[in-house]
Amino acid sequence: MSVQSVGVFEKSLTDSRANVFMLLAVFFWSLNPVAMKIALEHASPNLIATARVISAALLIWGLLLVWKIKFNWRELGFEPFLMGLIEPGINSILFLLAMTMVPLPNVILFSCLLPFIQSLLGRFFLKEPFQVSVWIGGTLAIVGMLIFLQGQELDWNMGLGNALLLLCYLLAGVNQLLTRRVMKAERALLPITACQMTMASLVTLGVLWFDQEIFLFPTMSSNYDWVLVVYLMSSIALPFLLYNRALRQLPMGVASLMIILTIPLGCILSWLLLNEPLTPPLLLGGLLVVLGALIPQIRGFRSRRLAV
Repeated sequence: MSVQSVGVFEKSLTDSRANVFMLLAVFFWSLNPVAMKIALEHASPNLIATARVISAALLIWGLLLVWKIKFNWRELGFEPFLMGLIEPGINSILFLLAMTMVPLPNVILFSCLLPFIQSLLGRFFLKEPFQVSVWIGGTLAIVGMLIFLQGQELDWNMGLGNALLLLCYLLAGVNQLLTRRVMKAERALLPITACQMTMASLVTLGVLWFDQEIFLFPTMSSNYDWVLVVYLMSSIALPFLLYNRALRQLPMGVASLMIILTIPLGCILSWLLLNEPLTPPLLLGGLLVVLGALIPQIRGFRSRRLAV
């Protein structure tokens, strides 16, 4: 095997590992809406969001202590704290507020803008190569989402809710840009994510204090409820670790396209765990979304095969 072939093989292996990390993050994020729907019977959204980020910060700092991982504060820089301030800090609160103002179909369709926005941001700020496959896949995903949402009410009046929703996705784009730049610099994964969750904890605690919800503890009626709360409190740490790690290799447009998979996967999990209906439009739309997300992977795999 030539040196060039070895290099192509190593890159293929690295890219495959990044895709696996991203898919695992998508899977864990897809479980969250199901768990959140059940958990909202016991506590407010702000309280749940705060508990999740605080527990995530404690969990990751605990891993750093147990594994005795040393790091340099100067090498980390200010970006991890800015990442946490944006997401899951301010953006999670704004997103919950936006969801109270607009119907769910608007939220879903706005999410389909991310691959296009992120592809442009990656090209402009990080000089990432423009990937036509991301735009083709994103267009197919939008078609899938329109089928997915067949018969549901859309509200395109650009009121405060839609403007706030658009702001949330723009902030998500800025956060992904920061994360991609930080992770490409090969900075330490665990300390970066720990700082991110710590900053998000301070933001959400401030919101709780302002809304006077900080002492409103959830009411538990069974062991199952406690298991659910423990899951919610730890669910954000693992997906963010996997997501941050994946962005060392994955271009921003590809990562954003894969994140859209959380919507059809979340519907399937709702069908399995909550017995919610799974209609033919949901299945067809979900299939098109999956195909759209796979297009960059298929083209990348073919390109690597030809290079060997």
